[in-house]
Amino acid sequence: LATLLLAALSVPFLSIPVSAAESGTCGDGLTWSLSAGTLTISGNGDMTEFTELTMAPWYEQRDRISRVVITDGVQSIAPLAFYDCKKLTSVYLPDSVTKIGSYAFANCEGLESIRLSPSLGVIEAAAFHSCYKLVAVTLPSSLVTLGNQAFYRCESLATVTVPPHLSRMGTSVFAYCKSLIRAEVSAKLGVLPEWT
Repeated sequence: LATLLLAALSVPFLSIPVSAAESGTCGDGLTWSLSAGTLTISGNGDMTEFTELTMAPWYEQRDRISRVVITDGVQSIAPLAFYDCKKLTSVYLPDSVTKIGSYAFANCEGLESIRLSPSLGVIEAAAFHSCYKLVAVTLPSSLVTLGNQAFYRCESLATVTVPPHLSRMGTSVFAYCKSLIRAEVSAKLGVLPEWT
């Protein structure tokens, strides 16, 4: 009888789906939480280095994310951090962020605006690849490295200003930005890389 009672009590629990986490850690000293479409990352330090095998902990919930808020103290945006967050429309990066990893915002097809940190020094390869709705971006004067295909296929990007302290620029950075009508390049690069 006791065995049957335990079996009967356990059945309802087996049918309850396990919900995805709404919060957790994403680096030493960093935490994340997702509420009402806003993903907030706070704390001090660098994000965990995500890979295709170990995606960000919010990746399975990416279709719920419409806004990302990163608080002061976060120092880097990891590779693939917000990859394929198609409903993401706006991002705020605080002054503490100095690096954006490769493919960090790639395939964020709905991304319209992003506030880049004035301390940003590095934007790695394909960081904003295929952000089709991104209309304008202000690259800060602190930027020194702009990776391959950083803004590749940002089809709505209309104006670009490349700051004077940029010393490394990859290939195809603005390739297929078919709405681009004005580009000001102040960097002393000597030669623009192929497919810029």
